[in-house]
Amino acid sequence: MQDLSEKVEPAVASGGPAFINALADSPLGWGHEVRIGPRVSSLAVETRLWPLFGVVDGRHRLTCTPAERVPIEERLRPPRRFRHLPAANRHEEVEAIQRHVDRDWELLVSRCEHEAAVAA
Repeated sequence: MQDLSEKVEPAVASGGPAFINALADSPLGWGHEVRIGPRVSSLAVETRLWPLFGVVDGRHRLTCTPAERVPIEERLRPPRRFRHLPAANRHEEVEAIQRHVDRDWELLVSRCEHEAAVAA
């Protein structure tokens, strides 16, 4: 919530168009108990599936870097939303998702570092 409020304030104050893409928990749609909703949302960030970053004046900046990467399997486990992954080759599917998430994370980190270096 802190990250969101820190992004909303300048967006509102900008006086122009702003875009905020926020992940909102949906216990009914995602198929998990309400009580684990905060953990399911935290896992999206900790697994780096849902990175917290901002883009201001065309420059990307990470606003949260998880201390260590939690395997994507942890995020896929609780909700019924992912039960469609076939049991026969679930391991291969999860590995493919992990590779995709890791690649996207590395691209984002690289972009943030590059843009910070150019700005300095």
